[in-house]
Amino acid sequence: MDEITGTAAEVIAVQDNDDITLGADYDVTLEDDDNDSDTDIVVAAADLTDINADQGDGTLYADLVDEITGTAAEVLAVQDHAGISLSSFYDVMIDAGVEAAADLTTIDQ
Repeated sequence: MDEITGTAAEVIAVQDNDDITLGADYDVTLEDDDNDSDTDIVVAAADLTDINADQGDGTLYADLVDEITGTAAEVLAVQDHAGISLSSFYDVMIDAGVEAAADLTTIDQ
């Protein structure tokens, strides 16, 4: 299999299904669940990291994602990962809690 396309939840379900055999390296493209361009695609940073960890050397194309949620550390891990392709424009929603000012400044760049 060269590529999986779907929502983050759909991709994770395929990756977690023991009855489906995936290749060692494959790409993933995240899409809107109803192909409605008016609906924002919101994905947890932890889900993006989990998807990418399971796909070997493949690329995770998350260019259509409108918002990433999670802790500052989780969001930074996604932004700094060479195997995850993001749009130039997306919102970030940091979970409640105490975060380092340096992390927040880095995310804002």
